[in-house]
Amino acid sequence: MYFWNITRLKRHLIDNGLTETQVFWYVLIEIALNASNTAMGGYLPATEPDVWTYANSAFCVLIPILGVFAAFRANGGAAGSQFVARYFSVSLVVAIRFIVLLLVGMALFIGYWIYTYGLADDAPDPDPSPYIIYISVWIWEIALYANIVRHIGAVAKA
Repeated sequence: MYFWNITRLKRHLIDNGLTETQVFWYVLIEIALNASNTAMGGYLPATEPDVWTYANSAFCVLIPILGVFAAFRANGGAAGSQFVARYFSVSLVVAIRFIVLLLVGMALFIGYWIYTYGLADDAPDPDPSPYIIYISVWIWEIALYANIVRHIGAVAKA
């Protein structure tokens, strides 16, 4: 793997290409780095982090890493083919579908809230405890990756 020397990486790609396993490691590390960047948002603005901030940071990194690893295995591992094409195309479609589901759920919740409490200033505060939000996001993300793995596995077995 090349982490800094882009010239050597390009030469390697031109001369040899990459195996499915090598591609997997590049995808996994890139996704882990992006997830780590996202997890850092829990520390901004600079406030005193609590146990939920640390747990969220860990899960923001761990869930995508395990999800990509499971997708690679569902694709056949080192013996599989077209992992990157399958992973990114399937995960895009699954993510779009999950976003639509999330928007529908939010619209239903907002509609229920307005129907029940109206827009009055004396409505109860809908702000739940942070742990409920964190756990909900983790479950949502696990379900997202489980669907990605399921669909990649179906394509690999076809």
